[in-house]
Amino acid sequence: MKIQLICLFLAMVANAVCSEAVAKSSNYEVVSTEKGLKLVKWSGKKKVVDFNADPTLRQVQIIGRMVFEMNDFIEEVILPEGLQVIEWRAFNTCTNLRRVEMPHSVRRIEFSAFNMCRKLQLDALPDSLQEIGAGAFWDCDGLTISVIPEKVTRIERIAFAFCDGITELELPNGLDTLSSRVFFGCHQLQNFKMPSGLRVVGPKALAYTHLETITFPKTLEVIGEEAFVNCPKLKVVYLPVAAQVDSTAFTNCGEITINRY
Repeated sequence: MKIQLICLFLAMVANAVCSEAVAKSSNYEVVSTEKGLKLVKWSGKKKVVDFNADPTLRQVQIIGRMVFEMNDFIEEVILPEGLQVIEWRAFNTCTNLRRVEMPHSVRRIEFSAFNMCRKLQLDALPDSLQEIGAGAFWDCDGLTISVIPEKVTRIERIAFAFCDGITELELPNGLDTLSSRVFFGCHQLQNFKMPSGLRVVGPKALAYTHLETITFPKTLEVIGEEAFVNCPKLKVVYLPVAAQVDSTAFTNCGEITINRY
């Protein structure tokens, strides 16, 4: 028991060292961390949250985990220049969120950050973006982006699953893997430009889409199971001779012409 109490005390001390409250108000709490100022609590009921209108919020570099999760009040958020990270489930299931103004300083959008924000209208991601976490934009019907920023090198599983507003998409050349179900169920997706350095297409990565023609780069090594299952409009595929293709990759796609080069 004594050892457990000591461990608990040390953990509390370590946490206090890593983060220290610098500002509290009736609406929010901001702490200082090794990586910058972090918003860790929001209890406001405003429809429009403008970080730039508050001298403390203006300096926030990290939106903490679940800070706005399931907040039915917010409809518009204006994030501050200098913001770098939007953490786990920060805006998860904000059912009335319609607009988010992201600065060109955001580097990482984490797990389920905007999951099921179905009214969110977003047509572009910041050029500074480097990583997109699992389920980051899962089931965001209003997402109409057409380009993933060039600096992005990692997009985790189901990041854009069920985003029916996406009709065409160009991926950055530095992306070498399409993770499992990353664009699963994007039913309106018709045009898709593969990264020039793509190596791996994961299971069900582009299943249930409306792609018509796919051209893979020479770097392609593997296409996983059911990667393009139930893509009824898919007719022509170009892929390198050396690429390994799972036998179920193109299941239920009708008549497809596969051209090896």
